[in-house]
Formats: sequence, structure tokens, C-alpha cells
Amino acid sequence: MFLAPALLLLLFSKTGFGCIATKNTPGPVAPTKCNQCGDNIRKHETPEDGVPRKAIERDERRQGADGCNRRVIGCDGVPNAQDLFLQWNLMEAGTTRVEGQFDRVDQELECDAQGRWTILREKEKIPITDVECMSV
Repeated sequence: MFLAPALLLLLFSKTGFGCIATKNTPGPVAPTKCNQCGDNIRKHETPEDGVPRKAIERDERRQGADGCNRRVIGCDGVPNAQDLFLQWNLMEAGTTRVEGQFDRVDQELECDAQGRWTILREKEKIPITDVECMSV
């Protein structure tokens, strides 16, 4: 009879090791520069020489689930627009457009391991240095 309480006391007095539940978080911070991208994309927003540039209206940053930074850049079309697109690196990295949609365009960029903002083009990450919003 004395053995059962002693056994229970022994079980509950031992220090236990294990895991405890914690608040759901994005996870560990990535050990690269992918969370250190600066504001180093030039925005060409002033119309000149007949180029129909507009202001960049969205430039939002967040941390992805992998710990790397993400950035959404976007703009809205002019009233009754017939075309709207984002142009990257003065056309060297192509454009982002939504076919048949001329009121809004957005593109998500990812901060890479070298600390550069990039977009994915045909399975290749292209570093971005410039952006323009074009609407006609």
C-alpha cells in the first residue's frame, strides 16, 4: 500500500523533457540575405517623351513562410485604359500584364540569397533594378 503513493510521487517529481506547443509563427529566419533586401528598385513614374508612365500605387512588403522577404509592386490603369502593364529593368526583364484586364496589375517579387529583389521568368530568377507602370 505504501508502494503505490511512493511510485506516484517518484513519477511526478522527476524532471521531464519534451516539447510544448507554441504559437504558430512563420518559422526560423533564413540564414541568407533573403530578408535583407533594401529599397533599391528605381521607380520611373513621370511621363516623358510621350511615354505613358504612371505612379506605382502599391509597394508592400511582407515576410514569406520561408523567412525570405516578399514585395508586391502594382499600379492601376488610367480611366478607359486599353493596355496596362509593369515594365521591368527598362524592358530588359519583360513585362507583367493581366490579359484583358486594364484596371489593375500587380507582381510579387522575392528577395534572393544575395539580397536582390527578383522576379521569376521561365524558371529563372531575374534581379530587378527598375520598374515602370505603363497605361494607355
